Amino acid sequence: MKELSVDSLLSVAIAIETNGAEYYRQAAEFTPPEISEEFLRLAAAEDSHTKTFEFMQKALTSGEEEPVKLNLSEAQTLYLERIISGAAFITPGGVPRLKGDETLGVLLKKAIDDEKDTIVFYQCLRSAVKQKKLLEVLGLILDEELTHVFDLTHRLEKLETQD
Repeated sequence: MKELSVDSLLSVAIAIETNGAEYYRQAAEFTPPEISEEFLRLAAAEDSHTKTFEFMQKALTSGEEEPVKLNLSEAQTLYLERIISGAAFITPGGVPRLKGDETLGVLLKKAIDDEKDTIVFYQCLRSAVKQKKLLEVLGLILDEELTHVFDLTHRLEKLETQD
């Protein structure tokens, strides 16, 4: 079993949320007002998640105690590493600068894909964590991320039926 620290995984979670907020703000620049507002609400939610993870990181990794470690199977570790290296929301600084010529459908599909990668990452993290408070917070954030996927998918379906 390979060992990863909660600190390192929370750093990735912070990058996910920061990148997600940046993506949504960029997307809001290139979309009609009603959709722009939706993207800005998603950015605000991601900002809130960032603050939550930063607080958790300080709480769990500060002090004189050894940082909390996660014991993950080799498969879990490989899967997490693959997600971390391959998803724009997850890779630090990985949000590509949008050009403004992307269709709304492309923007929505990209957001849905990255939100799904985020959910998988958090589910892996949740399965490896034992601290009750962290589990509770992860559960709440997972619920919000699932809502993001649902809302974005609903918006995409409406768009596709209009075409």
